[in-house]
Amino acid sequence: MAEAVKPPINFKSGVKHAIVGVLNEYLSGSAFSEYGMEDITVGIEFPDKEEIYPYIEVDFKISDISPTNLNYGIVDDYGDIGEWKFTGKIGLAVYALTALEKDNICDGIISMVGCWRTFKDSLYNNELIAMEPNCLSLSEDVDTKSIGTPWDADKIIYNALYSFPIVGLFYWHSGESITPALVSRIGVTMKLQDLKGDDVGEDSFNVE
Repeated sequence: MAEAVKPPINFKSGVKHAIVGVLNEYLSGSAFSEYGMEDITVGIEFPDKEEIYPYIEVDFKISDISPTNLNYGIVDDYGDIGEWKFTGKIGLAVYALTALEKDNICDGIISMVGCWRTFKDSLYNNELIAMEPNCLSLSEDVDTKSIGTPWDADKIIYNALYSFPIVGLFYWHSGESITPALVSRIGVTMKLQDLKGDDVGEDSFNVE
């Protein structure tokens, strides 16, 4: 039987935390230890303390979200389970205290999204949300510096922003009388196999 997974209860925070997890896995590799940067902080909040720099802030903007009208007739202890799909854009904002530090992190993001197969596989195989990033459409939206930080008005921050499109699929409890919650894809797949008696798998995503 599918189980409600808490936290997160919604897919937006689920997408962000999935990206954070994959980034942490990549940054712990040898490529960044060469530069002495294996302790880069990754999170979903704005970095307002000097001790957490350099920092990568993960953001996710929704372009479209809609039910697929496929609930398969699955009901568990929490209510009906519906299938939802979405499109959006992932943003990776780099904050550093030197230009070289910023550029090294940017190089790492480019190599991770463009060359690291595990990045794409880890997102697609996420337990809660199947995600397909368009790794061929990475853009640099910002590359700048500014004077002034939350802790020092004269300090310079170097900032860059990279983004790429993403599409995804997830299962969510539906109904007006229950608290929304993501449902484990593994649990749903097992339940579907029990109901249908054959293999059930999500179709490939098309990213435009």
